[in-house]
Amino acid sequence: MLYFSQYAHWLIRLMIAATFIYHSWGKFLNLRGFASAAGLPLPLAFLVALGEFAGAVLLLAGGFYKPWLTRLAVLPLAVIMLVAVLKYHWGQWSVLPSQSHPIGGIEFPLFLLVICIYIFLKGNKF
Repeated sequence: MLYFSQYAHWLIRLMIAATFIYHSWGKFLNLRGFASAAGLPLPLAFLVALGEFAGAVLLLAGGFYKPWLTRLAVLPLAVIMLVAVLKYHWGQWSVLPSQSHPIGGIEFPLFLLVICIYIFLKGNKF
């Protein structure tokens, strides 16, 4: 059983990458809608979606290569999540949408941010 512990990082790596790929894909499919909802200019909305997608792909690739690639992968993800927490989700804990927070509270984005920071600090040894 201990032999498999060396592969445990893939559980987190796959889940975080899948989450960001899913969310970035949704942004790409409705880029104008995302830009409008987030109050972002279209080029910046595109960069957010691209940062999420590229970060997720690099996070997967980082599992096969050097720790710096894993750390590089989570940098854009952490920045995007920090901005999302501070600008859009702050003030409501629950992940559920509400009148004051139509896209939900900080629970889930904060979780993603903390996981990204953890992976950045640990490299490939998380």
